[in-house]
Amino acid sequence: MFFSTGVQMSSIVGSFSQVVDFVDPSARNHHLRVAIIAAALAKEYGLTHEDVAQISLAACFHDIGIFSLHEKIASLEFYPHLADINRHAEVGYILLKDIPKFHYVARMIRYHHVRWESHPYTPSMEHEIPLGSYILHLADRIEVSLRRLAFQFGINEEKEIVEAIEKEAGKTFMPELVEVFKSLSSRLGFWLDIEYGDLESLVKEILPTTTLSLKEMLVFGDVFSRVIDYRSTFTAVHSVGVSSVGTKLAEFYEFSPLELSLMKLSGFLHDIGKLAVPSEILEKPGRLDPSEWAIMKSHAYYSFRILEKLKGLRIVNYWASFHHERIDGSGYPFGLKEDSLILGSRILAVADVYTAISEDRPYRKGMDKKQSIEVLKEMSQAGMLDSSIVERTISHIDELNEIRREVQTQAKEKYEETTHGFLR
Repeated sequence: MFFSTGVQMSSIVGSFSQVVDFVDPSARNHHLRVAIIAAALAKEYGLTHEDVAQISLAACFHDIGIFSLHEKIASLEFYPHLADINRHAEVGYILLKDIPKFHYVARMIRYHHVRWESHPYTPSMEHEIPLGSYILHLADRIEVSLRRLAFQFGINEEKEIVEAIEKEAGKTFMPELVEVFKSLSSRLGFWLDIEYGDLESLVKEILPTTTLSLKEMLVFGDVFSRVIDYRSTFTAVHSVGVSSVGTKLAEFYEFSPLELSLMKLSGFLHDIGKLAVPSEILEKPGRLDPSEWAIMKSHAYYSFRILEKLKGLRIVNYWASFHHERIDGSGYPFGLKEDSLILGSRILAVADVYTAISEDRPYRKGMDKKQSIEVLKEMSQAGMLDSSIVERTISHIDELNEIRREVQTQAKEKYEETTHGFLR
């Protein structure tokens, strides 16, 4: 079965919230830890189970608008620069607001760095700045403080954290929430859950017990293709190009409507492992040296490990993560050969090569039709790409190029609208 009744929200969060932390390895598990803290604050404050679940979900994605290491490091300062910190909150809102079931989550993320003294909360303003935003803000700063102090049980650094938070009651943080935190801080289990608990399992117990349909997953995949690609101006529209070319090629092989949707999703997510690659390598204005190239190649491995957590989407993982495998076994990350590469994987491999060589890169201009055909033929003749798919690509290259150009032009407009001066 290609796709079951839906994808569990908890498995999506397990994959994607940790992916966001790849921007900075020193921030490992930041999102999950904030989710645990935020859920504890919300419960102690007396919110409903549904509200706690939504706040925890927002916590799992609250820094989705951060694309650079510099910005991630800045966000981990207890007193970050407000313009910078509000920038990624706004970008996160723009990215998530149109995903079904994420409307409230997006609003909480938009205001999760609002200072209490500038916008004191009252129930009447819930429609503008949700209570969850103030909870996220406090939870985020608690986690940052804990991380900076490198908390170890028995040294009592938690007292220092409580004092630092208490000083900001009525200024940075909502006073009632600070009191809630003070109550929680006296419980050993609160700290041990954050520092030593099975974070992914703890968060899954809290999250909404909902699923995303394939249609909703496509919207979600489109958002994450932008999170992936926006880390570099050179690849800001790459994934949508691969998705469109791959889907059109699959049509030539009479894939079913369901399979075409899954191919589209595979294209969106094929480079998700690039979130584990340092931005200075992605943005290097020249060819990579051998050590940098080795790091770049690891992205396909990370894509496979991230996507294998999405139960019910195994075929998407095979199609997406094997796009750098080659028929002759010379590809990566697993060196798979012809017999191990199903048709969808071979299609996406050709779609990725064609899209990549057609795009402008920091060290070269995009290839024209004649050059693209020559590269595809060379790789086919060398036994790297499926010859029949290459032949179909060449015979329909004008149509494929028009599709690619159209969707990438639209994606570039969306990129400029989303970033709107935020990223540069």
